[in-house]
Amino acid sequence: MKFNFFKASYSVIVITMTLLLIHYAGQVYRGGHFFKTGDWLINYSSGLIRRGLIGELSMLIGAFTGVGLKWTIFFIQALAFTSFVYLVLNKFSKFKDAQASVLLLLSPAFAFMFWVNSNASVFRKELLVYLVVIMFLEAFSRLRVSYSLFWSALALFIVSGLSHEIAIFAWPFLFFSIWDWAVKHKIPTTHMLLLNVPLGLAVVLILYVSLAYIGSLGSANTICESLQGHGFSEGICGGAIAWLKFDANYGFQQVLNYGVAFWMNYLILGLISFAPLFFLKLDRSIWWLITGSVALMLPLFLFAVDYGRFLSILFTSTVLVLIWTRAEIVKNLGGFSIWVGCLYCFTWALPHCCAKQPDLGFFMRLIGLMFGASY
Repeated sequence: MKFNFFKASYSVIVITMTLLLIHYAGQVYRGGHFFKTGDWLINYSSGLIRRGLIGELSMLIGAFTGVGLKWTIFFIQALAFTSFVYLVLNKFSKFKDAQASVLLLLSPAFAFMFWVNSNASVFRKELLVYLVVIMFLEAFSRLRVSYSLFWSALALFIVSGLSHEIAIFAWPFLFFSIWDWAVKHKIPTTHMLLLNVPLGLAVVLILYVSLAYIGSLGSANTICESLQGHGFSEGICGGAIAWLKFDANYGFQQVLNYGVAFWMNYLILGLISFAPLFFLKLDRSIWWLITGSVALMLPLFLFAVDYGRFLSILFTSTVLVLIWTRAEIVKNLGGFSIWVGCLYCFTWALPHCCAKQPDLGFFMRLIGLMFGASY
């Protein structure tokens, strides 16, 4: 039987994503992870605060169902995670005849392998952002717009934005899905702009809450107290919740402290991450989308150090746009050398945060282990 790289890659992705879910379920059973779980536990026990909506909703759902907060959070995360994996793999299956195209999903910068290489990054709130991008792309994938899906996506965008302000940086991809639909089907500009009005209002709302209700040491302590008796580990408040006490000045100082080696490392990693796209014949509108989304996210690189996470969000969102709107371009990758692609995908990894050199990919780690290295 002839080896099918596409099917083999799908099997690897499904197995690794399943293992990530099982591993995280074990972490939740033991009391949760201070970032992966803690980020979703921020709530309104100290009053209105940025990033708090999903935690508040989870507390209400957990109390109403009797499931408890810890497992309510897990089920929400697992639902978002499995939905994202299924939607991407299901949509991407149309490229099965162009076997090398699956290399896009195996890129260290795409969500799947980024999570595998940087386990602390999986199950974070950008899961909701990815689902919003997919829902927008799907709503505007045909001449007849699915308005039920559009309004549902907009509602999820508001929920995700009030749960983490990083959702704002999905705005260029959401705008693009509407604009691209309008151009393809010769929709009047007025109608296209009207559809963007509620999206713009949602962005303003998210920005306002994010800037006006930043948080403090007091709010972090109050939130931590509200989690007592829910079965979480002692250190659950030491990650995302504790970071509420830090302001933009602290984040900027952190960026400065890491220095030039840190900045240059992620600049190079960013170029390496997007390198595969230079082999595709992307139209000018896609390059404008990439440029605009990078420009919008630049201020975030000044006040936070999760550079790898930000690059992965940008790359993953861009690939989602290509899958849904530029199928012919993705198929063109089918002629690329699979072996060269594997060397690209498995010799390096994108560190989630704070690194001054690239991480080693699977192949390089395997070679290191053969020569006695330990990781």
